[in-house]
Amino acid sequence: MLSSNIYRNDIDQVIRQFTTNNPANTTEQSYQNLGERTLTGIELEGHWQWMKNTNIFFAYTHVLKADDNFQGVTNDIDGIPKDTLNLGLTVQPPQLEGWSFGLSALARWNFVESDVEAVFPGAGNFTLSDYFIADLNIIKQNVLSVKGLDASLLIHNITDDTKNTVRNVTWSPRGFPRDCRQVLFGLRYQL
Repeated sequence: MLSSNIYRNDIDQVIRQFTTNNPANTTEQSYQNLGERTLTGIELEGHWQWMKNTNIFFAYTHVLKADDNFQGVTNDIDGIPKDTLNLGLTVQPPQLEGWSFGLSALARWNFVESDVEAVFPGAGNFTLSDYFIADLNIIKQNVLSVKGLDASLLIHNITDDTKNTVRNVTWSPRGFPRDCRQVLFGLRYQL
C-alpha cells in the first residue's frame, strides 16, 4: 500500500526560548512569541506485507516551505529538517506465538540554518547536523498467560550515536545535548 499527502500546518502563538553564550562568556536567555508559523510539504507512506509474518513500512516527509511571521516579518523557520525518512520492519515469528519484534530507523537531514545572529548580534548562526537513530522494540502478548496483558521493551537509539550536533558555530564549542541510549519497559492491560 502506498499513499501520499500534501499538507499545511498552521500554528499560532508559539513561544520559543533562546539561550546563547555571548563573547563575554555569560549566559543570556530570553523568551519570544513567534506569532504565526506555517509548514507546507509532502508526505509519502508505504506498507508492504513481505511475508506472512513480516511487515515493512516507510514514511518520508519533505518540507517545501517553512516560515514564521513574527511582528509582521516573515522568515524561514530555523532548526527544522527539510527531509525526514522513517524505515521499519516488524516480524512475528510463527514459532514464537505472541511475540513481536520491530526494528525502526529515523534519519533527518538538510536542516535550515538557525538565525541566532538576528536575535543576538555577534553570536553567529549555526546549522544542525544530519542524524540517524535506530530503535528496537519487543512485544510479548498475554504475559503470564493473562489474556490482554502485554509487555513491551523499547531500546531507543541502539547505536548510541550523538544527534543534533551543531555546525558552523563560532561563538560556542558545545553542541546540543546528546540523545543517549534509553531502555523503556511497559505493561498494558486491555479489558
